[in-house]
Amino acid sequence: MARKGTYYGPFFESFAVSLHGTPIRFGLLIGTKADDTRLSDVIFAAATPPRPDDLLLDQPVRDIPALLKSKAAADFAQWASQHAAAVHKMLPGGLEPCGCFAVVAENAARDMAPLLVPILRGIADPLVLTLDTQSQKLSWWQHSGGVKPAMRPATVKADSYKEALLLWTATPVDLVAPCTVDQAEEPEPDVSSGDADSRAAVRAETLGADVEREVAEVLNTCKVGVSPAQAGSLDVLDEIGDEPVSSAVPKYCDQLRVSFLHSGSILAMAPNPDDKPCIRLRCLVACTVLVLRRSVEL
Repeated sequence: MARKGTYYGPFFESFAVSLHGTPIRFGLLIGTKADDTRLSDVIFAAATPPRPDDLLLDQPVRDIPALLKSKAAADFAQWASQHAAAVHKMLPGGLEPCGCFAVVAENAARDMAPLLVPILRGIADPLVLTLDTQSQKLSWWQHSGGVKPAMRPATVKADSYKEALLLWTATPVDLVAPCTVDQAEEPEPDVSSGDADSRAAVRAETLGADVEREVAEVLNTCKVGVSPAQAGSLDVLDEIGDEPVSSAVPKYCDQLRVSFLHSGSILAMAPNPDDKPCIRLRCLVACTVLVLRRSVEL
């Protein structure tokens, strides 16, 4: 049975009108991640900004298929991927880039399948939305890579997501992490400042990943309380993962405050294999997650 997806009707029903008269020709689709049972639920779109060279030359992209067939295709694919990564960092949990849109004639849409492979790499079962400027028709496609990239019509329908729920938390955590710079260390000989900066960036990225993993592990040991009000009593959940979200949320509620409960301070300790001096910081872990269907498990 073919998988189905949805798109946010109030946004995309006026999408063609909103792009009319603008230089926008390409961008990202933002929604949920596709899985084995469903295609993505697409919430909105984010236009890919012009590349710096396009701004300097005052030459906006007018023909996406021609650009993706030109020598500048690799540069544009890298630029679009960087934009996707930057947008992903700003999204609440539950949402991510799930495809792309392009202003292109309907009869040329299928020919774009191999051209989009570098841009859509890393996105599971991406959707592609094409907009024909002549007919103002929106067409939804399911893109597949592999040896023979192809685009076939996607089964998606409009939805207003009336059950959408925003979960949020602001939880204090004491973090113990090794210092990334030891002032007593002498600079390495024959190492350029650029190499030193690159190594520092790698160390910072590794530390960030370690901290994220440790915080997640310690929060998983906490009891969880929820409340539909910003301030008020909490309902402590006995089990996480078995009951649907709807079991803990009143029908009228569109936001849910989540609190992680722990005896004493919540303490997360990042790995310190080199036994470096450590620093203890009081942090506030803030997070938001958008849930479109309350039938999903807690």
